[in-house]
Amino acid sequence: MVKGMNKLLLAGFICIAIWVLIILRHPSNSGFSDEDIRQCEQTIKESYLNRLKNSSSETERREAETGATTVDVQMIKVADRKLEGYVKISINTPEAKDIGMGEIMHKCEAKMEMNSSRYIWQCNTAQ
Repeated sequence: MVKGMNKLLLAGFICIAIWVLIILRHPSNSGFSDEDIRQCEQTIKESYLNRLKNSSSETERREAETGATTVDVQMIKVADRKLEGYVKISINTPEAKDIGMGEIMHKCEAKMEMNSSRYIWQCNTAQ
């Protein structure tokens, strides 16, 4: 009887160990991964570049197409499901620099839904 209980306990411990290993190897969505952060940065960058390329201003469109205007995005994880950072728009023309518009920065944040890898982002355009 005792031998049978020992086998049963051993089998139980083995099952628990396997279950723990499976969970550790395949965690549930616990927030932003490094890849999610890079993807979010790229999405924000593409959005700003598309806005510039489709602007009603011929100057903005030309600067975006020629690379005179560049967009840099940096986001960091401040919580499992929240990123904060900025988008920096650099206008590399003498005219923009002369009037103090050579660089424009906006604060950004992204939040991930619970139990999902979907997220929303926004950048504050008010200065």
